[in-house]
Amino acid sequence: MAIQAIIELANLGVLAGVALPESNSELWVEIQHMFSGKDEFICKLKKENFTGQSIQWLNNIEANCIFVMTFPWKLKEELLNQYPSRFYNFHYGLLPDNRGADPVFESIRSRHVETGITVHAVSNEIDKGPVLAVQKISLNHKITHGLLCTSLSMVGAQMCRALVTYLSREINPVLVPQPNNAGKYFPRPVLKDVTIDWQKMSSAEIYARVQACNPGNKGAYTSCKGWNFRVVCI
Repeated sequence: MAIQAIIELANLGVLAGVALPESNSELWVEIQHMFSGKDEFICKLKKENFTGQSIQWLNNIEANCIFVMTFPWKLKEELLNQYPSRFYNFHYGLLPDNRGADPVFESIRSRHVETGITVHAVSNEIDKGPVLAVQKISLNHKITHGLLCTSLSMVGAQMCRALVTYLSREINPVLVPQPNNAGKYFPRPVLKDVTIDWQKMSSAEIYARVQACNPGNKGAYTSCKGWNFRVVCI
C-alpha cells in the first residue's frame, strides 16, 4: 500500500530515501526498479539490527520527517529518542477503534460502514500515539481486502501531499491525543479468523469473512467430505 505514497513523495521532490525489510522481496524489486542507480537512497533492513541500521542511514540522508507505512516491526525507544517528534505512522484503519496488525481485514470482517487512514505520531505503545490527520472512506459489503488496499493506497498518497505542505510550514503541528480508555487492539488474524464456520456464522458473517480473505489469505478456509478448500467469492 505504500507504493503510491512513495511515488507521490518522489514527484513532490521531498523523498530522501526508502527503508524496507529485506524479507519483503516483492517490494524490494519494485523499489530497486523505481530508483535504479541510487543505492544510497535505499536501506535494506535486517530485523536483528534494524534499529542501528536505521539510525546510521537516517543520519546519512538527513531526513526531516519519517513516514512509516506497513512496517512490520515495532520501533524501539532508542530510535524514537534519536529523532524525537519525527516519526509518523500511517495506520490503514480508524483509531482508536481499530488498532492492530491488519485493520483492513478487521474492517471488512466486522462489516464496518467506514474506514480510512489515521496518521499518528509513533509512541512506545502500538497505535496509541497522538493523531495528526484522519481521512475516512465509506465501505460497502461488496468490497474485498484487495480492493480496499488499493483505495487506501490512493488515499495515503493524497494525504502525503497535504501533510508535506502542512509539516513544512508548522514547527509544532497539532496532535490530538487518543482517548485513554477507548479502542480495541486486534492481533494478526490466525486460522480461526480466516475459517468459515457454517454452523455458527450467519450468511452475512460468512460473506464478510470471504471478502476479507480475498486475496490476502487466498480465500477463506472451509472443508467438505474430507476435502479442504479456500472460498474466494460467494
